[in-house]
Amino acid sequence: MNDFGKYAYLIDEVCKTKNNKIGKTADNVRKILPVLIGWAKRGFTDKTYSDLSYEALGYKIYSGIGLPLGCVYSILEKLGKAENENIPNPNLLVNSKSQGIPSDGLSWVLNGYEGKSYEKKEEIKSQKNLRATTYKNWDWVLHMLGLKECVITDEETSDISKAFSGGFGGEGEEHKALKNFIASNPSVLKHKIISKGETEHILLSGDRLDVFFKAENVAVEVKPKFSPEDDVTRGIFQCVKYKAVLEAESIIFGDYKDAEIFLVIGGKLSPKNRKIANDLGIKVYENINP
Repeated sequence: MNDFGKYAYLIDEVCKTKNNKIGKTADNVRKILPVLIGWAKRGFTDKTYSDLSYEALGYKIYSGIGLPLGCVYSILEKLGKAENENIPNPNLLVNSKSQGIPSDGLSWVLNGYEGKSYEKKEEIKSQKNLRATTYKNWDWVLHMLGLKECVITDEETSDISKAFSGGFGGEGEEHKALKNFIASNPSVLKHKIISKGETEHILLSGDRLDVFFKAENVAVEVKPKFSPEDDVTRGIFQCVKYKAVLEAESIIFGDYKDAEIFLVIGGKLSPKNRKIANDLGIKVYENINP
């Protein structure tokens, strides 16, 4: 496609103030829209306004999202009309943390939403989100608006690379204790596991799983409470790798069983690692200690 940014002007046009000034709203829309589209492409439907504030704008608390979200709707509507394309509204991917559904402010772009029952709002959310998460032309939308896909920043990428360059070291007592605890107490994972876990299970790739529940094809990567942030980052990516290897093994062994991979940490995820885990679809159990 050679028409990159053909409709970039729509962002400034929609975001102009009464005084005909573009202002900060247009900048925020350019940050918010790629995040929303990234969530739609990954099938995330339970994000909150606080998540959007942090991931798009860097705010640690929910702030200043309502107006840009309204502009997002108008921009996509105008682009759709210009190109005869039925573009879904990704705004319903974002929810009130307390209610688990979009706030009543959505009535600004969805007439009558505020007066509907909770059940009806949930139904609307599900229908709209199904369209958003199955829509195939999100990359085209970004391209036409002159936007790039939301990815991890260069600074974050550098941090991730460092996480793999510092060596792995030996196993400490805390790490060993946490592994044994998970192996003997699978109920911590809130997953249907009835078998006892095996520690240090060796995969055909030569990798070692911290804990493996063979009957359920469930693996657990463990990071103790005071693990450095870079080590937790490494753990997230190890989970991605282990899932692929386990599912490849299931083909070789004729089991054809999907693998489930969890990361268990003794501490709390940093905002950066929470974003990485969410983007990669890795379930993390925090503050787990024997």
